[in-house]
Amino acid sequence: MAAATISIEQDQFCCPVCLEVLRDPVTIPCGHTYCLDCIEDYWNRTKQKDQYSCPQCRQVFNPRPLLSRNTVLGEVLEKLQRTGFQAAAQHLAKPEEVKCSACTGRKSKAVKSCLVCLESYCVAHLRVHEELRISLLRLHQVFFFLSLSFSHLEVKFYIKLAV
Repeated sequence: MAAATISIEQDQFCCPVCLEVLRDPVTIPCGHTYCLDCIEDYWNRTKQKDQYSCPQCRQVFNPRPLLSRNTVLGEVLEKLQRTGFQAAAQHLAKPEEVKCSACTGRKSKAVKSCLVCLESYCVAHLRVHEELRISLLRLHQVFFFLSLSFSHLEVKFYIKLAV
């Protein structure tokens, strides 16, 4: 029998609460899936006792649903992790990080920005940008950026990278 192949997006396996690849996935009654620890923490912090809702669709559950591991999804994630899926998910941008302008869907973390294009690029799209820049003979300069956070003040330093 021939092996079947499917195309999947990494964000299909990310927890909507922590934005990481699902750990101990559980599916709640509305059908949404979360890390076991994430949904328990979310429900433990709820202000209205005896009313538990889905963080995505806001469907209310009363009483609190019993959570059991989604074993099929858990097995799929284990197989994907063995093939390097986890490492790829670590490149996804967190809410406070600069996102790649060229990525579609879940955006990767940008590693450099171009001051000519006024765009930021992840590792993969930076390569494409560099190839286009060279082929078009444009003098684009890309810059590394560092973010430092001092309480509520965020200061960004741009360090020129010699091209």
